[in-house]
Amino acid sequence: MGLLVYYDPDTGAISYTLRAGVAGFAPPPGTRIEVETDNTPDPQLWKVEGGQLMHRGAEVLPRLRAEAVAAVNERAGLRRSSILTLVAGQDVVYREKEAEAAAWVAASPPDLSDFPLIAAEIGITGEDGHQVAQVILNRARLDREALAVIETVRLTAIAAIGAAEDEAAIAAAVGVFDG
Repeated sequence: MGLLVYYDPDTGAISYTLRAGVAGFAPPPGTRIEVETDNTPDPQLWKVEGGQLMHRGAEVLPRLRAEAVAAVNERAGLRRSSILTLVAGQDVVYREKEAEAAAWVAASPPDLSDFPLIAAEIGITGEDGHQVAQVILNRARLDREALAVIETVRLTAIAAIGAAEDEAAIAAAVGVFDG
């Protein structure tokens, strides 16, 4: 079954498409070509040139790259959200806890009244200030390692998107977050 592709004769931009081949179908007037395909071409990726359906190629790569970078950043954010608590100000609390924990370990002997965030977690995260400090430092290290992996994948994907010469290479670069 053919596909009627209506387009602007001056620019080649696709206006709309219609399926042909239905009994009694009378196509509306307009500049069109008929192509044999089961897929409807995306008007942003295809145009009509010289009576043929043509991929826009390099003409659309900047837009595709920008969309791909946005998708990679969104996916990286989703991965980060599985590690971090996304509550306003929580990142500051985590940084302060880590700073307190490092100071606790360095203090000799630590005075609990100087460490309010560690004190708040005694009996919850650990039985005493030392256990709480160790848990906080270990969690921070593990989070940093996981975030570094996500950042490496994100930056690698963005570099691949920038170097991609076609739509398939761009899609493959975005796909690293799907696995």
